[in-house]
Amino acid sequence: MKTKILALFALVLLTSCGNMTKNFVKGGESIIKGGTAGGKPWNDPLKFQRLSWYSELNLMYDVFLTKIEPSSPFWQWFSEGESRRLKECKDVYVAITFSLDSDRISHAMFYNQVLSKELQPVVTNDFDLAIANHPDFNKFFLSLYKSKTLCATSDIGDLKIHFPNYRVKTLHF
Repeated sequence: MKTKILALFALVLLTSCGNMTKNFVKGGESIIKGGTAGGKPWNDPLKFQRLSWYSELNLMYDVFLTKIEPSSPFWQWFSEGESRRLKECKDVYVAITFSLDSDRISHAMFYNQVLSKELQPVVTNDFDLAIANHPDFNKFFLSLYKSKTLCATSDIGDLKIHFPNYRVKTLHF
C-alpha cells in the first residue's frame, strides 16, 4: 500500500513540474473565407499565419500575418490610391494584432522587431474597414485587434520575435 501511495505521490510531483513555465507561445493558422467588393462576392480564402503569446490562460499578444497578392480578390478592398501605392512594393503583408496589456507586451515591442527600411507600414483605411466588417472578423472575436498593411521592398525571409520571458518564435514573411 505504501508503495502505491509513494508511486502516486511521485507521479503527481512529476506532472506538476511539467508546467514550470506559465508563459507560452502557440502557433497556427486561421482563414477568412470569401468577401465582397463592388457588389461582387468571392469564396477564395485568405490564410493567416498566427502566433499567440499567453501568460497562464491570458492571451497577452496575438498576431495574424498574411501576404496579399495583387491577383487576390481581397486586393479589391484597397482603394485605388492604396492599390497604386502598394503596387510599388515587392510584397504586401497584412498584420492583425492584439495587445492585452501594453505595459507587458505592446504593439511597439512587436513592430520594433518587425519593421525595417525594407518593411514599412502603409496607411490603408479602406482595407482596414473592409476586413473589420468581414463576418469572420467577428467570428474570431477580433474587434479589439488592429490591422496594419506592410510594404516590403525586398525579400524579408523569416523574422525572430522575442518578448521578455517567452521563447523566441519565427514569423515567416
